[in-house]
Amino acid sequence: MAEAEMYLNKLNSTLETLSDLIADIAAPKPEHVVLSNKQIQQIMGVSRKTAQKWRDQGLINYSKIGREIFYRKSDILDMLDKHLVPSYSH
Repeated sequence: MAEAEMYLNKLNSTLETLSDLIADIAAPKPEHVVLSNKQIQQIMGVSRKTAQKWRDQGLINYSKIGREIFYRKSDILDMLDKHLVPSYSH
């Protein structure tokens, strides 16, 4: 019985590892995820005017196709990293 339990534990561990690997492969890379201006407003909780201000001030990279504005997820993450305020340990 103990041998069967060890085998099942090892099998379960292997399946978890495979599941993690598959999730990593299936997850799109941030530079491949494109978000609309409306999506950014909703995700970040900002107004259209604030998103426009960020673009005007050069705080965030974007693409404009016709009248539509698009952002790469990686550019959003870069903007957040550039404006990161580190926490202080007490």
